[in-house]
Amino acid sequence: MTKKSIQKNLLLAVLLLAAIGLQPVSAQNTPQQIMNRIYEKYDSVSYLTFNVKYIYATDTIGGKYKTDVMKGSYTMAGKKALYNIGDIRFMQNDSFFITVYPDEKYIIVADPRTRNTGSQLPMRAMMDSMIKTYAKHYTIKMTADSVEGTIRFIKADSLAQFDRFIIKYDLEDYYLNSIKYDFEEAEIVGEDEEEDSNEQPQVLTRKKSLTLRFTDYRIDNFSPDNYNENNYIWFDEGECKPADKYKGYRIFYSRSGFF
Repeated sequence: MTKKSIQKNLLLAVLLLAAIGLQPVSAQNTPQQIMNRIYEKYDSVSYLTFNVKYIYATDTIGGKYKTDVMKGSYTMAGKKALYNIGDIRFMQNDSFFITVYPDEKYIIVADPRTRNTGSQLPMRAMMDSMIKTYAKHYTIKMTADSVEGTIRFIKADSLAQFDRFIIKYDLEDYYLNSIKYDFEEAEIVGEDEEEDSNEQPQVLTRKKSLTLRFTDYRIDNFSPDNYNENNYIWFDEGECKPADKYKGYRIFYSRSGFF
């Protein structure tokens, strides 16, 4: 075999390997494939806790932005879950879904919402609808650096609900880093003025955004005691009552079954 033939065969081999290697990468780089991998991570964990920061921003007169921040945390543990968003607390076990509202001093007792608490991942339903229902109304761009991947949905027509919808995720473990969407919303300014005011209400378009930042992923809250309904309620001859910690709270009981 001549030197030229060897070089030609080597070149063909390299091109073949490149083609074989590129096929699965291309298949994995669709938004649906990426989101499936993200969902699989949250759905399959035995115990996972992470923090979430909700950042809401809106522009004001003069172009400045007003920002409100609310913090929360999530624990996903198969059928069991612990959440808190601001002061509101949630607990799910095999039999109950309990929500505690400290400011209003009441507790809602209901059936478990889901068999797998990974489905309660913040913004999961919205991300699904972006990909499965509204994707054709956006230009979708995917980029990645050495550690983080990004999926950008950019408004392409008038049927797109958001100006931009951005998902960022960790390339190594496929956990979410952040979700952000930008949108515009009409607001009526001047409605609260005195009735005898000569100024007429105006309709202004505000630019707004909501950002969710996911941080501090960890294995936490795995003690079974964390998911005991008696931390919140107890039953006295069939009547649901608040635990001592929540003495004085009203109970709204909407469970379909009782054991």
